[in-house]
Amino acid sequence: MAMLISEPFVEILMATYQGGRWLDVQLASIFAQDYSNWRLLIRDDGSTDDTRNIIRFWRDRFPDKIHVLDEQSIETLGLVGNFSALMGVNSSDYTLFADQDDVWYRDKVSRAVAAISALEAQHERGRPLLISGDLRMVDQNLRQLQPSVLKYRGMKAINRPGISGLFLENVVYGCTLIANRPLITRSTPIPKEGLYVDWWLALVATAFGTVENRREVNLDWRRHGTNTSSLPSLSDTIIGLWKPLRHRRQFHSKLAVNQAIVQAFLDRYGDHLSNQDRGAARAFLNLQSLGFAERRYALFRYRLWFSSWIRNAGLLLLI
Repeated sequence: MAMLISEPFVEILMATYQGGRWLDVQLASIFAQDYSNWRLLIRDDGSTDDTRNIIRFWRDRFPDKIHVLDEQSIETLGLVGNFSALMGVNSSDYTLFADQDDVWYRDKVSRAVAAISALEAQHERGRPLLISGDLRMVDQNLRQLQPSVLKYRGMKAINRPGISGLFLENVVYGCTLIANRPLITRSTPIPKEGLYVDWWLALVATAFGTVENRREVNLDWRRHGTNTSSLPSLSDTIIGLWKPLRHRRQFHSKLAVNQAIVQAFLDRYGDHLSNQDRGAARAFLNLQSLGFAERRYALFRYRLWFSSWIRNAGLLLLI
């Protein structure tokens, strides 16, 4: 008789807030997965709609599959704090992150586990690993808006990106990614200044492990007007090239947000970074204090670039 190989244990983290309109469909797509060895960890951040009732309904039907964290709590932690709390109790081999309003494809978990298992086999034990994918953008009724978000945004699925490239833009989407145990351990807790869970995980994985970005689409990413994230398009960037003065203030405002994330990362991990990565982080934080030529020299020296040439052209105009 052939020996059965057990599936690695996976935990799916879901931070909910006012998601009652969409939550049933997302939960149904998770329960329809062709992978069986998973558990869903949910924490609600003080919803006043029927989100908590929906969570209780599903938990009562599947008590072995759903664990609700801080069920009676009314404390609001915000999106990053909510996910960070879930990461703090997460104990699985591999971890996925679920938005409350998406729809997962039936083989999302199985394909993610197969990919990260293969990546782990290529590296030494204990190396932080992250794999992310692409998304199909849909409207509130699941009608396709864009078949590929990465293509729509003019972004490349760069494997093993340098950390300096992550200072200007986040190249991973949290709802597509899978992380191994060493990455979750090293990344937790996420400081409130981290601002974005997926960005923080990508920075940690790039600095101390490996990031692999793929073009695979594994879910429908629902955009309905009340999402917590925004989506600048490639056309927005092109328009910015021709109106640099109009967009310079907006650019520097966004740059300040990125610098706050990098500062938090440097505060946490600075002593453990390579000299090159630490120098790149400090150069990025000090860009505004440099002269015209010095700023551009820093961009080239530390490879502080976007993933597309169009955005890099705009960067040279606006910086």
